[in-house]
Formats: sequence, structure tokens, C-alpha cells
Amino acid sequence: MGCDSIVASKVSICPNCHSYRFEVDGDFVIRQARILSQREQHSVVAEDLQ
Repeated sequence: MGCDSIVASKVSICPNCHSYRFEVDGDFVIRQARILSQREQHSVVAEDLQ
């Protein structure tokens, strides 16, 4: 809930913002994924580092 990232449910902290609070409601996560998929990318991905 700190940076809008979607991470695996098995993590204890977000690797991006180090938040430890997570939204676990599946419907909310799906809505958030749809919103994020329509935004311009701001994060660094593996392809950017090659």
C-alpha cells in the first residue's frame, strides 16, 4: 500500500518501497492491476539494465 506495486503474496515487505502493509482484497488488487497497466511505465525493469 506504499507504492501501488503488486507483489507476490509470500513477501513480507515490498521490494520497491519496503512497506509491510498490503491490500489483500482480490477485487481491489485486480482493479489496481488494471489501473497500473494503463499508466506509463516509471519503474526500471531488467531490460533497462542491459
